[in-house]
Amino acid sequence: MNHVPPNEMSPWKLSPWLTIVFILIASTAQSKNHSVLSGPHNYNATFTISTVEVFTDVTVDDAVDLTISSTGSLTCSSLDFLNGTNSLTVESGGVLILTGILTGNVNTTITIEHGGSFVTNGADFTDGGFVSNIIIEKTASATGYSYVSMPVTTGTYTAYEYYFSESTLDGDYGSWINSVNGAPKEAGIGYAIYQQGPISFTGTPNNAAVNLSLSLTSQATRTDKSGQHLVGNPYPAAIRMDNFFALGDNAANTFANYYIWDPADNGGLGGYSPILGSSESYIASGQAFFIQLDYSTLADGDHPIVFDPSIMVADNNSTFYRTADYDYSQIVLNFSTPNDTKNQLSFLLDEEFSASFDKGFEAYSIPFEEAGKLRVKTSYNNKYFDILAVKRGESHSFPISVTTSEQLPVDIELIGLDRVPANYKIELINKTTGEAFDLTANPKVSMSFNKVDAKDELLLRILNPDNVLSTEVSRELSAYHSDNKLTVRFSGTHSQLGNISVYTLDGRLVKSWSVLDDVDTFSEIFNPKGGLYIVKVETPKGIFSQKIIIK
Repeated sequence: MNHVPPNEMSPWKLSPWLTIVFILIASTAQSKNHSVLSGPHNYNATFTISTVEVFTDVTVDDAVDLTISSTGSLTCSSLDFLNGTNSLTVESGGVLILTGILTGNVNTTITIEHGGSFVTNGADFTDGGFVSNIIIEKTASATGYSYVSMPVTTGTYTAYEYYFSESTLDGDYGSWINSVNGAPKEAGIGYAIYQQGPISFTGTPNNAAVNLSLSLTSQATRTDKSGQHLVGNPYPAAIRMDNFFALGDNAANTFANYYIWDPADNGGLGGYSPILGSSESYIASGQAFFIQLDYSTLADGDHPIVFDPSIMVADNNSTFYRTADYDYSQIVLNFSTPNDTKNQLSFLLDEEFSASFDKGFEAYSIPFEEAGKLRVKTSYNNKYFDILAVKRGESHSFPISVTTSEQLPVDIELIGLDRVPANYKIELINKTTGEAFDLTANPKVSMSFNKVDAKDELLLRILNPDNVLSTEVSRELSAYHSDNKLTVRFSGTHSQLGNISVYTLDGRLVKSWSVLDDVDTFSEIFNPKGGLYIVKVETPKGIFSQKIIIK
């Protein structure tokens, strides 16, 4: 089998060999964080812990083997393995929480199985003479590369190791760099490794803050390709990502969202999925993920990022993310092709969202080369997005850029319409044909695209019929009929015209046009019989209505 080293391809070129560690979307386990300690306890016989056990000081006698099952947890302030041969195994779903000293001997073994959690916030390993016998097990991809990070203070991976260098450029992109095989790796940094099946990390678990210094290179010219870094959870338990982005350096220096590699995307070819940092989401132990420095505010140079043990949690260690409730409206479009390639665009609406980047709620579109046949993204303020947050209550028009490697039929479906007011209209326009589709009435449409490269083929309109232009803005817009033409002019700022419709006084639609380009003047031949009509103009700032007389 020929391995495909990541450094031989553009950093965002997706390879069928490049897969993430253990994608498991599962329901959230019952929380096993506990703080009430019930006194000392001695385990003097082999025992399986299948419920919640909380003690101050725990001792484990010689020749005793403890197992924490998938339903069990053990919380203690100290854990002392007495001289002899003894062991502790934390099965997948099980939890060990240690807030103080761990003491053992050279014959003691602790094994944290894949999916098990060892919460070490406050743990002290200095009195543990057996740290080389602490084993943290993970399960890598069945085939190909996996994105991993080191949950112990020092260790090695295997052959075929690569890290992502933001500052070593391949064109405008960073590069995959071949690491020295077998050399110790840095905690908190992610690596692409070629190792299938089980991975074992042996040594002292990380239980202190991990400080990184990440580069931002040529941000003025590389913009959205700069400041990208593969980092990873350095702890033997899952971390909560909204808490990660709330840490001071991380809040100040990142865009507050992250990207995981999901091999199920693009019909099994894989893709980078953006996750909002504001959501209640989790990164499992040993998992690496991409973040991006905030190049819009930071200067070139090195910038600090930190992992802190306070963000560890006692569950969700087999779950990458789940979305918590939040009071924004969300519109989700799904794009699929016959080979099951899938792309999604999300639009969030809330009164608090601004015209500038809303950290934790927006995700830029990572500029990678696609192994799949389809890629879509939306643009706003000359930037490309996969998740875009805009002000609720206003009407919006967003171009959708399409990239295809060949002529393709594409199904476009409105799969999410959460908390969107019932009277809103979601309209999709094919700019090539001029066809307009009301997705709120019929959520799925089919189109065909020729081979195109990042061309604005579509226009999404989010229309609030209650959003009427203010009196001040209305003065900047006029409609009139002259020389057999209907003319509409919008002379102010934010002067983009949208749909233009003409109605009779009793509400009957006579004619409508979709203005597809960003223009402030519209003029078309229009010759109905004489009379009084109403012209309705949809704009991003609201709806304008005016009566006109046609002689």
